[in-house]
Amino acid sequence: MKLRQIICLTLSMLCITTLHAQTSSSKKLAPNDFAYGLPLTVETGFTLYKVILPITVYQHLTQADFGDMRVFDSAGNVLPSVLRTIAPQKKASQQVTLPLFPIYGKVGDDASNMSLRVQRNQQGAIVEIGSDKITKNERRIVGYLLDARQIKQPLHNITLHTDAQMPTSIQRVNVAYSDDLNHFTTVVSGAAIVNLSHDNYSVEKRDIVLDDRRANYWLLTWPDDADQQLNLASVTATRTSEFISPNRLALKLNAISSQPEKGEYIFKLEGHMPADGARIILPGKNQIVEAKLFSRASPDDKWRYQSEGLAYDLQTEGKQKVSSELRFVVTADQYWRLLTKDRQGENDVAPILELRGSSQELVFVANDKPPYLLAYGNGAIKTANFNIDELITKLTRADGVAPIIQVASVGEQTILGGEHRLASPMPWQKWLLWAVLIIGAALLIWMAVRLFRQVGHS
Repeated sequence: MKLRQIICLTLSMLCITTLHAQTSSSKKLAPNDFAYGLPLTVETGFTLYKVILPITVYQHLTQADFGDMRVFDSAGNVLPSVLRTIAPQKKASQQVTLPLFPIYGKVGDDASNMSLRVQRNQQGAIVEIGSDKITKNERRIVGYLLDARQIKQPLHNITLHTDAQMPTSIQRVNVAYSDDLNHFTTVVSGAAIVNLSHDNYSVEKRDIVLDDRRANYWLLTWPDDADQQLNLASVTATRTSEFISPNRLALKLNAISSQPEKGEYIFKLEGHMPADGARIILPGKNQIVEAKLFSRASPDDKWRYQSEGLAYDLQTEGKQKVSSELRFVVTADQYWRLLTKDRQGENDVAPILELRGSSQELVFVANDKPPYLLAYGNGAIKTANFNIDELITKLTRADGVAPIIQVASVGEQTILGGEHRLASPMPWQKWLLWAVLIIGAALLIWMAVRLFRQVGHS
């Protein structure tokens, strides 16, 4: 074979390999390219829908970033989608009216430093607060005491309501708290209570933020040189917002390797899930064990420390008490190692590792071709970036109200391409490309040596 023919053959192989790689990467995805699918049922008339991912989806994912899933329409087109962690929902804030007690003193008295007389009724409720050193003729309101003993949650803020139209003013108010009426700690100094008006404009501020604190009593005072006192009709308090956490993902793993004498157990997660916690489920009852948890992405990686703590399952007074989760940073690792120490009870039976994580939802943009299908499990594709967050931002109203995202109902899992779709493809294209490059480099070296010899002979 002549040199020119060898060079042409090498270049042809290189072009064919590159063209095949480009063709493969641009191939249109179809549902059968994935191992499994979930049919989705939606209520028509909306643009955005979301699928709350069940645990079965994670058990068949091959990508650690959960990128091997797509939503298809009835014509086999891929719909834009984005994966999001479901955030805890905020409960509606509740306002409660606090019992209000004026503190009487005389001009120049500072309620926060006064020796107070607290009068209670037979039930222990406060009925009057004041000082014994003043007469009725010279007394004035120098502060207020708020009774918050019945509220068990922290308070976010309080709102002051006057018994008459407040005059135009800016009043400075101090807030202190106490649990025993003996010692007060100031938490807010000089909070502005504002009531200003001019022409057709007005500015009003009656709220005081308390930084999510809880106390039995709150004391409102103002500087003794203030021009006027506050005449309050009531004070309402807003409890700190409570959050409702969505149901957490949970997947139980059995040990694939056990060494009870060393207290070592190895677990493997089939698929990937966003784990940020784990529970150690001990066999039998009344067991206590010190546990350390490690993980790694593959058998070739080093073990990484995740968390440690005391795991137990106890029966006391007819009630079962189990240990809480071990928490750690979110990871999609597949391999887990549990080390136990000072284990009591049945030492031959391996514990169960229950991985836990925050629920996720897949938000997709619908078209006019239902029904839709969520397909997942493909070891050959890469994560797609559809960037629909920009669309959600554009659909958000001017007042900040986000667009409605309708929940899609999930059907039973169906087999699409089957289990073999989960396998990672052999990188033959990469090896062939490297082979062609090496051959080409060898030919260039051979040509250079041959040319050098010809020049030497001449």
